Amino acid sequence: MIGVVLKKGTNYPEFETLLKEKGYTYTVIVKRVFYVECELETFELKDFMNIESCTKTPTLRMEPQAVDLPNQNVLAKPDAKGDPILHYNGNDLFSWGPHRIIRRKNPFTKSRAPVEHNHTLRYKSQRTGEGVDIYIIDNGFYAAHQDFSPNRMELAGGPSTDGAPIGSTTFKDASNNITSHGQHAAGCAASNNVGIARDSHVFVIVDAGGWTETEMDWVDKVGRAHTHYMNRAGTNRPAVVSFSYGVAQPNYTPSPAATAVYDDMFADGLIVCIPAANSHWDLDTEFVLPAETHEDIVLVGASDPFDLPMSMAAKQARLGTGYGSPVDIYAPGYYLAMPATTANDRYDMGSGTSYAGPYVAGVIACMLQGYQRLTSHAQVKSVIQKLKDNSTKGALRFGDAYFGESGIWHDRLVYLDPNIEFEEIDGLVPL
Repeated sequence: MIGVVLKKGTNYPEFETLLKEKGYTYTVIVKRVFYVECELETFELKDFMNIESCTKTPTLRMEPQAVDLPNQNVLAKPDAKGDPILHYNGNDLFSWGPHRIIRRKNPFTKSRAPVEHNHTLRYKSQRTGEGVDIYIIDNGFYAAHQDFSPNRMELAGGPSTDGAPIGSTTFKDASNNITSHGQHAAGCAASNNVGIARDSHVFVIVDAGGWTETEMDWVDKVGRAHTHYMNRAGTNRPAVVSFSYGVAQPNYTPSPAATAVYDDMFADGLIVCIPAANSHWDLDTEFVLPAETHEDIVLVGASDPFDLPMSMAAKQARLGTGYGSPVDIYAPGYYLAMPATTANDRYDMGSGTSYAGPYVAGVIACMLQGYQRLTSHAQVKSVIQKLKDNSTKGALRFGDAYFGESGIWHDRLVYLDPNIEFEEIDGLVPL
């Protein structure tokens, strides 16, 4: 398969007509990006005058950047069946991640009131993402869960396994036998009890094939989010996209087709958050897709309750957050509470940069509250810079013990000021 990018402003339908006349099988991604099923050497239109780039695309296998930890929750008490039920003063729910994000100083320590006992904290924020949309690209959802009531999760693209139509707010998806990853990610971003942007609207793009195998697969999902966003221009609602898959490709150069898709998204005002992966990769030496496909993707690493790097044991291997100079910011990613897919009042525990990324997406949604829809790459850059400026510095205790002598990282822990109703961001237009 090859990826073809046309020059901006050229006659895109003309090129599509030529593809049809030549009998090619192809997929159109956001107007000017085409994936064509053929070999580069035999492609008859590679000299078409309006082509910006024409390259062979890689075969990959994206993987979820999370590890579920059933019945290992230090924040929950098991019910009679052994499943976790989360308690907050005996009634409400508790997850340490949101509580850390709205505080400059860490309330969790190993010496006093440790995480598993510190249930007296209250989560509150003047901003809840009202008027903002969050796109979650993933699989494994349960829209009828109480944490997305009333009707806050909506199917926006890709077939769900229950056959629900686009626009459904009660759908359930268990693609590829994955029953929770997307639900967990959406929960961290926006759920009513354990998320950040609790009044935002969540649009889901289902990756029906499970973990994607080709570049076109995951670029197509991102393109669907972009198209859906553009079709909602009349709502004047800003939006952010979260995508929690990844794979390392050493010595890799991003495909021009993939980069062009993000260029066009940013030009239309969409912000994208992607995690730094869980394999303790140094992103200065390991190229991680799709996180490093474009320099203006918000690339998120993960921390634990004590501001140490997220580290966990899984399948007899020790996993840890990705790091390095490409990682823009860190967010909670260890032993987090999230809505489940098993019932509308059940909750799971999980760890991973898969959940740190959506937390940051939720914070960005709150930052965008009170603003009109973004419409330029410059506005996207302004929001990202404000996110970095707002972050808590000097809190993360990573150091050489984690990274070694050559470690490079940015000491930024995501922060949302809970006491302000509106945040000034250069270049954005208030409602």
